[in-house]
Amino acid sequence: MSISRIVFIFSVATGLVGCSGSLPQLVHSDPAAIEPPENAVLIRTLKGTGTQQFRCTADDQGRYWRFIAPKVTIKDKRRRTVMTQGAGFIFAAPDGSKLAAEIVAATESSSPVNLKPVLFKTTSIGAKGSLSDVVWIKRHNAIGGVPQTVCSASQVGMILNVRFSADYSLYR
Repeated sequence: MSISRIVFIFSVATGLVGCSGSLPQLVHSDPAAIEPPENAVLIRTLKGTGTQQFRCTADDQGRYWRFIAPKVTIKDKRRRTVMTQGAGFIFAAPDGSKLAAEIVAATESSSPVNLKPVLFKTTSIGAKGSLSDVVWIKRHNAIGGVPQTVCSASQVGMILNVRFSADYSLYR
């Protein structure tokens, strides 16, 4: 397999970080692309830390790290957990309120080691609570979260957890 093909596969795989679907069509170079609509009102900005989980996969495209799920704890300035983000892009608060989220826009990352800034559109799916009014979540200022190694034949099937942190701005 040529180096350019390996770089392409790695780029596609890491471009899908935090997404299952056609994120490459949603990636913009303009940072304004991940801003929520003008009528959205910022509720608060929080700090998330955790991991992006990947599995070393081999198929007809070659070997690459396939995104599985995020595992993020999102806290306020007083370090109290406000919500978590996990598999299926579900955001959950301690009070039982939950959001199903879908990535609707992304911009290029400041570095190949950092997750792309993204805009999530959310739908309330849990009990009424602290997340019930949240309609948009913007993940930005990410540090880390992207695999920096190519998965080898001996790693096929193995799980890789890549640490990261990011800001999460919540809008209604």
